[in-house]
Amino acid sequence: DLHLRAGSTPVIRINGELRPLAGAPKLNQDETLEMAFSMMSNRQK
Repeated sequence: DLHLRAGSTPVIRINGELRPLAGAPKLNQDETLEMAFSMMSNRQK
C-alpha cells in the first residue's frame, strides 16, 4: 500500500508495517493530488 497525505512524507506498508518512503520529500497539497490523480481513472477522479 502507498499512503499519501499532504504535508507528510509518503508511507508504504511492508509486511503489515508502515514505513516512510526512504529519501522521499514531504509532499504539498498540489503534489499529493497530482500523484493520487495519476493513479486514478477519470471515473475515480
